[in-house]
Amino acid sequence: MLERLEALLGLIAGIPVEVAYVIVGVGAAIENIFPPVPSDLAVLAGGILAERGVLSARVVFFVAWLSNLALALAVYLGAYHFGAGVFSTRWGRWLLRPAQLHRMS
Repeated sequence: MLERLEALLGLIAGIPVEVAYVIVGVGAAIENIFPPVPSDLAVLAGGILAERGVLSARVVFFVAWLSNLALALAVYLGAYHFGAGVFSTRWGRWLLRPAQLHRMS
């Protein structure tokens, strides 16, 4: 298992630094849209690469924090603007059934 992790970190370390920061940012932010995605793993990988001198720990922190905050704010504003009406559409009923929405209100 440790060999696989080392291989993955070696693969990530071989890509351009800017792309690595984008991966950390997207990994940290995607959890706001699809919660089962473990964003902590992207931040952990960025932290390990920062410890190894490939990335900057400060930049990893700010990229993860800002991307997570920005997408969380976008989700909030979308929910505030569109409200529960989203869940009356076909896609909304797929995401949250009417009985579930009724229990939440």
